[in-house]
Amino acid sequence: MVPVLALAPPTVENPLHRSAPRWSALHHRPRVAGAVDGTIRGAFMRYLGRRRVSALVGWIAVVMLLVAACGGSDDDQAGDTDTGTDSPATTEAEESADGMALEPSNVAEEWSDETPVYGGDIVYGLEAETALGFSPPTTQCAVSCLMIMRAIFDPLAIETDTGEIVPNLLESWEHNDDYSVWTLTMRPDITFQDGTPADGTALARHFDELRKPGTITAAAIKPLTGVEQTGPLTVKLTLDGPWVELPSTLTGQLGYLPAPAQYDDPDGKLHPIGTGPFSFVSWTLNDKLVVERNPNYWRTDAEGNQLPYLDRVEFRPMPDTQSRMNALENGEIDAMHVGQGEFIADLRQDDDIKLIEGSRFGETNYVLLNNASPPLDDVSVRRGLAQCTDAVTLGQLQNSGLFPVANGPFQPGTPGYLEDTGFPTFDPEAGTAALEAYGPVTIELGATADPHTLRASELIAQMWEQCGAKVSIKQIDQGSLITDALLGNFQAFIFRNHGGVSVDNQYIWWSSATSGDIGSLAINFGRIEDPAIDAAFDQARMSPEAADRVAAAEDINRAFANEVHNIWFAWTIWAVAADPSLQNLTKWTAPDGQQTLPILNGRHFLTEAWIEP
Repeated sequence: MVPVLALAPPTVENPLHRSAPRWSALHHRPRVAGAVDGTIRGAFMRYLGRRRVSALVGWIAVVMLLVAACGGSDDDQAGDTDTGTDSPATTEAEESADGMALEPSNVAEEWSDETPVYGGDIVYGLEAETALGFSPPTTQCAVSCLMIMRAIFDPLAIETDTGEIVPNLLESWEHNDDYSVWTLTMRPDITFQDGTPADGTALARHFDELRKPGTITAAAIKPLTGVEQTGPLTVKLTLDGPWVELPSTLTGQLGYLPAPAQYDDPDGKLHPIGTGPFSFVSWTLNDKLVVERNPNYWRTDAEGNQLPYLDRVEFRPMPDTQSRMNALENGEIDAMHVGQGEFIADLRQDDDIKLIEGSRFGETNYVLLNNASPPLDDVSVRRGLAQCTDAVTLGQLQNSGLFPVANGPFQPGTPGYLEDTGFPTFDPEAGTAALEAYGPVTIELGATADPHTLRASELIAQMWEQCGAKVSIKQIDQGSLITDALLGNFQAFIFRNHGGVSVDNQYIWWSSATSGDIGSLAINFGRIEDPAIDAAFDQARMSPEAADRVAAAEDINRAFANEVHNIWFAWTIWAVAADPSLQNLTKWTAPDGQQTLPILNGRHFLTEAWIEP
């Protein structure tokens, strides 16, 4: 693992806050809402953006934020496993791509209908630190970062539990006939945590900062050619062509709106200022980040009580999943997220832990192949290796058989999912024949020292060797792996990515426009250059019809199967585990009253969470 650079003093305090003692969330008795003076292991660890290694890392973070933040569909897609507004305890058991019965993939939180109580504080265990701070244009924002962002900032837009994108901090948006000009309108009378207005001036400044050359976000928002404030609360965005699903980019990192004062401060990323439910207090790198209740937050609950309910949240980065689990069990932390099947299986057996699961619009685990590096530039070799990969056995050994076997990049319920993609199934005889027909096949499989990932790499290497390939495993630190991926200096390694509610999320990963020769920087790590995929992306970006965009996503899924650009093996399930006294931990209601997605790729809101006395 790459050592984290000390980018900040050991502890950063927020000058807007007075110091406050921390007390146990489970021993502090909250007060009833409305009272006078009322006052509470990814299956394969993401290789993207958790450490500052070199300037190259910024390029990969561009696409990380796009995939993590974006989504968008005009209507609910058939086949998803909707948790519903009543949030039932479980859904029907699903089947994997090979028909194997699975445990329910969405064990939703049973939301309490009791009167919420104010007060108390909790400690939340995160899977990683966010070393670069919390400024959208410069931060490599993985799931742990997005958890903190959702506490301090409000996204401009948000995903509902049907996959629809609706305004959040924004009041509305409009577009011209061809979707090349958008007008965004802020809600009135909202202030940042420093008391300044969250208005059109702040919004225009935000988009100007996002598109500055050299920022992480510049490539993700490359179609944006003009930003103009047209009124006290309105901003006009001009694009270089149609972008039907622009609002989907505003649900995550691109959509978190900082105060102008944060942008003015060269060290603003170290003490962020947003409009969110919690205000930044302090940050000790690799130890904890503390936020406290924003007394002037603009949201109320259905009864008119001001949100949030919690007084204080302490986020602790705890990269070792077993340590995080132990901390939860012994009461050192009150809640955590986890995306590794073997640990979720253990949590399912613990009656003393509240477990909430979600896989909707989730990520896919796969072997990322460099399509430009011989012998992987030959589709027959890629297909042969896929036929030699026993995803069922891999899942049993890696994730206790919990994760559904993947047949493509899109989970069930995600636009583009197909029950039968045509992706090669496990057939070692056919795989062996394909590799023999090509000639000697030598593959270098990259792996970090993370035990979970290294074990998976060793299992896959054994499978390929049984088919006649010669496979070596190259252990490499995360930073070097990222650099090699950007430059195309690799053949294969394990990856986890491609969650979200819109295929437009994936453009930057798979478009020929983001590919490049080996040795040149390219965000399209796999150097995938497929005319069928490019045509489908064009259709998805330009068509206002949801059915057309779904059809385009399905075409992309088939193209991946036909050309075997990657080797898919599992769809991720994420879980949130917590002390049972925590209520409505994953509930968050959009301003229009719709329920939002409770868990999306490991992240959720804490705005409506409260502690049962």
